[in-house]
Amino acid sequence: MVERIPKIIVPAEEKKPGFRFSLKTFYLILIIVAIILIAYGLFFSSFFKVKNIDLKGANLVDGEKVKKVVMFAINEESNIFLYNSKYITDKIKENFPLISEVQIQKGIPDTIRVLIIERKPVIVWQTADKKYLVDKDGYAYLEADANNSKDLPIVIDSQNIPVKLSTRIASRNFLDFVREMIDKFTPRTKLKIKELRINETTFDLKVLTTDGYAVYFDTTRSAETELDDLRRVLAHLNGSKPKEYIDLRVEGWAYYK
Repeated sequence: MVERIPKIIVPAEEKKPGFRFSLKTFYLILIIVAIILIAYGLFFSSFFKVKNIDLKGANLVDGEKVKKVVMFAINEESNIFLYNSKYITDKIKENFPLISEVQIQKGIPDTIRVLIIERKPVIVWQTADKKYLVDKDGYAYLEADANNSKDLPIVIDSQNIPVKLSTRIASRNFLDFVREMIDKFTPRTKLKIKELRINETTFDLKVLTTDGYAVYFDTTRSAETELDDLRRVLAHLNGSKPKEYIDLRVEGWAYYK
C-alpha cells in the first residue's frame, strides 16, 4: 500500500501596512506648526502689546490724564487685538465729563489711536446760585463762569433743582426750541428777551421781555408757529402792552392779562 503524503501549503505571512511619511503629511504638519507660531505671535508675544497711545481732539481736557486712563483700562489685556474698546470708552467718559464721544482704533503693531470729541455748550443752566454749561444733547458737564459762558443764553430753573455733572437735564427738542426762539424772537416780534425761565417742566418756557411782561410758550410745539401767534396777538393789541403776560401754550388760543 502506497502511503500518500498530503500536500502542505504554507500560507504567506500577512504583510502589515507600515508608516509612510508622505509629502501630504509633511505639509499638514508644517501648516499646524505655522498656525501655532502665528497664533503665538499675534496673541502672546510682546510685539503686539500696546505700548503707545495716540490721542486726538484733546483741547480742554488734560491729554496725559486721558492716556493714563486708557493704559489703566487695558492693564489686564494689553494685546492690540484683544483689548476691550467699550471698556476703554466707558472709563474715559466716566472720568472726563467734558468728553461726549470716543472712537478707538488699532494702530498695528503696538499703538491705540483714541479720537475724542469734547462737548460744546449751547446754553447755561442756572439753578439756585449755580450755573452749568449744557451741550446740544442736554447734558450738564461743567460749571459755567465768565470765561466759558460768554454770549450763551441762560435758562433759569425756578424750582432750583440740584444738578449733577454728566447727567441729562433737558431734552434735545427743548434745546432746539430755545435756540430757535432766541434767534427769531426779536426779528419776528420787535421785543427783546430779558430772561428765560422754566417752572415745573421743560415743556413750558417763560420768556420775560424787557417791556416788563412775560410770554409763555409750549416747547413741544413749533417755535415758529407760536411766534406767528405772538405777532398776531401784538397786532391785535395795537401798541398797548399787557400788564403781566401773554400765554400761547394752548394751540389755537391766546390769553393775555
